[in-house]
Amino acid sequence: KDDRWVNMIISGLKDKSMKAWIASAEDKIIACACIGDSRYPTYAHQLELISIYVLPEYWHSGAGSLLMNKVLEYAAANDYNEVGLWVLMGNKQAIKFYEKFGFAYNGDTLSRALGVMPAVEKRYIIKLA
Repeated sequence: KDDRWVNMIISGLKDKSMKAWIASAEDKIIACACIGDSRYPTYAHQLELISIYVLPEYWHSGAGSLLMNKVLEYAAANDYNEVGLWVLMGNKQAIKFYEKFGFAYNGDTLSRALGVMPAVEKRYIIKLA
């Protein structure tokens, strides 16, 4: 089990550098979206969608869309003109989901290790204004 994300989110919520929304069903948390200021200076003007996760058995339930709408509403209400995110290259399901909301690949990539495996992520953004 990899607790990196859990620890990062807990720390971000405690120091108020992140905000999160959850979706629940049947008395359990089924999805979570976390946002914060960009972790990269190049994108300091953007709100960053740090993660959005839905339990696989709840994919296509509308939970992810509900959370994404909350993120975009928050961004607009707090005067962000753009929201950005990183998505693993080849994650077609996630890319399709983001594109459905108007996110587009901006040409930037990021190479880093995820655990012991190398990974390439693509930057997707949506312009709100």
